[in-house]
Amino acid sequence: MAEASSDQRAGARPGWPATANGAGNVADGRVNGVLIQAGAVSGGVHLTAGARFTVPLPRQLPAGPARLVDRAGELSLLDGLLSAGRGPVLAVITGAPGMGKTAVALWWLHAHDGEFPDGQLHTDLHGGEAVADVLARWLRALSVPPEWIPGQEAELAALWRSVTAGRRLAVLVENADSVAGVRMLLPGAGQSVVAVTSRRRLPAAAGDGARFIHVGPLPSDAAVSLLGQIAGASRVAAEQAAALRLVTYCGGVPLAVCAAAGQLAISAGERIADAAGLDPLNALDDEADKETGMRASLDAAYAALDPGTARAYRLLGLHPGPDFTAGLAAAALDANRAEARAVLARLATACLAEPAGQGRYRFHDLIRTHARDLARQQEPAEGRRAVLARIAGWYLCNCAEAERLLQRYRHGLRRDAAPPPREGPEVTAESALDWMEAERHGLRAVVETTAEDIPAASWQLADAMWPLFLYRGHYREQLAISRAGLDAARRCQDAEGQARMLDRIGMAARHLGRPDEAADCFQQAHALWRDLGNTHKATGTVRKLGWIAAERGDLTEAIRLYRQALDGYRDPGTGSTREAGLAMIDLGNALSAAGREAEAVPLLQEAARLLDGHPDPYNQARALAALGRAQASQPADAIPLLDSAMEVMTRLGVVPARAEILETPALIAAEAGDPGSARSRYQEALALLPPGHRRVPAIQRALDTLSDLGNDR
Repeated sequence: MAEASSDQRAGARPGWPATANGAGNVADGRVNGVLIQAGAVSGGVHLTAGARFTVPLPRQLPAGPARLVDRAGELSLLDGLLSAGRGPVLAVITGAPGMGKTAVALWWLHAHDGEFPDGQLHTDLHGGEAVADVLARWLRALSVPPEWIPGQEAELAALWRSVTAGRRLAVLVENADSVAGVRMLLPGAGQSVVAVTSRRRLPAAAGDGARFIHVGPLPSDAAVSLLGQIAGASRVAAEQAAALRLVTYCGGVPLAVCAAAGQLAISAGERIADAAGLDPLNALDDEADKETGMRASLDAAYAALDPGTARAYRLLGLHPGPDFTAGLAAAALDANRAEARAVLARLATACLAEPAGQGRYRFHDLIRTHARDLARQQEPAEGRRAVLARIAGWYLCNCAEAERLLQRYRHGLRRDAAPPPREGPEVTAESALDWMEAERHGLRAVVETTAEDIPAASWQLADAMWPLFLYRGHYREQLAISRAGLDAARRCQDAEGQARMLDRIGMAARHLGRPDEAADCFQQAHALWRDLGNTHKATGTVRKLGWIAAERGDLTEAIRLYRQALDGYRDPGTGSTREAGLAMIDLGNALSAAGREAEAVPLLQEAARLLDGHPDPYNQARALAALGRAQASQPADAIPLLDSAMEVMTRLGVVPARAEILETPALIAAEAGDPGSARSRYQEALALLPPGHRRVPAIQRALDTLSDLGNDR
């Protein structure tokens, strides 16, 4: 394929390639569709691509608030930043919880939407999303091809600055707690605007040109106005003194005023004087004591709930995760999903639960703390433990069902440590992996929270999450979750649980490039499986130790260990056709790496044949990929195998394995004298791998070699 001429690239942003075959398009510097950038392509490097899709201009900002009272001063300060000259403009909006920092930011950004023609980007760092993941997501939203997105955080930040230089973007970063994270997210030079909300003042951001806007409590007249806008202006006018007492009770905190007003709105017959409690002793007299005012306002809102909704509020406060669905709420409340949805609707109306999109709800941090404190005060310890057990049971039931649907070859797994929900699992074959992804923060929170009081549920849940890590990566989370699971298994003295968790820790450590830690875990697991008399699992740890030997460059030892595992799986007492196929894949890969392809090919062909009879498409694809790798010197034979493996991994939603498959066509292209195609494949592989993955350094070295070759020419 010839390189696009200069007239073909007309209109593209300098440095951005044009597509060469009509499969994609370039407009205003954005690349849409399939991208190939190459000097020449020879042979059949043709991994299949998905259907064409034009990425829309990013419009990620949440909807602005329905009302904003008495924030003209803050908005005026923000408006002044827009004429400050060179950008990006950085506005850090600070204030105590519940003061409406995000509401101010959204109101301002939406008011100036026409000044940001290149789009809107948004992230909430409180959800635990890594800065590297935010950058990768934003680059994709700006139509950067996936193969251009590097795996290293520093390179991601550099590409982000390059791509955004000269653009006019509106960026909202919620709940930042450090300047370092904010600094990584700043766009390149230009007229973009970045609004950051934080509960901390972040004075070090001044070095990045930040201007600070502090959002404090509402004055009394503004708070009364806000109360009237929600609860009814005529109602407030009829009880002005009581309304003033109520907003004073709320400490002027907008979130607290809204919560109280929401209760009045759904209690049309209640007098404001009754809702206010007429107790000035709990009013916020000391401006420094924001939390006391918030607690007082939440106490007032809570007191207005009917008994069933009040109990639901308390019990849902015990959920350790960041958000939840009606299904989880039903489990916590020992109710059905319809009943739970009704309760959540009442809590949302009362401004105590916040809809979080896609059928999810969340509590503001202080609201969750308030609800949890009430549960500790009003619910017996055994009752609180039962709620946590039901929450764990809901997660375990659904996670086990997702595991069964994704890996039908796994049998006899222990998933009985917590009670299942009333209505059974919600997961379907189509939603299994996406459900695990959507719930992973909640899953982690439950694993860690139950490790002490319900340890069997903790380690079983950590073990049931295996398909998520196998298919999607998240290795740092896997490491933390598996360590919590190991602590739990040790707490309940469950040797099998300990062995499983040690295996999981070893696999996460291996992917993160920590071979010594991985080897130690596999050796401990091997000893436990052997003591349990489980020769099948003990053989599996021998195979895993072969991985470590291979990654340390000791192919002779790796081949020995793989042969030992293969012999073990062929033994009638241990025998497993599927596991024998897996050992053959590993052995074939090691033989190929040692330059012994003639031995590897027939072994890998046998592995593919053995696995073809099992409901394990993931490892069937691995066998095809390994066979393609062994035949890389014969591209006509290798590429169709690699295409087939890639198709399966894409259909299954597996991310890291796709990256490893891409390394072979990259190598084939490089050896065929096509560095452009090779570079594209390697870059695509890096984009798929999480930062810190063990393959990132090797792929980066291959890219550096290609660059050196280009410089030599």
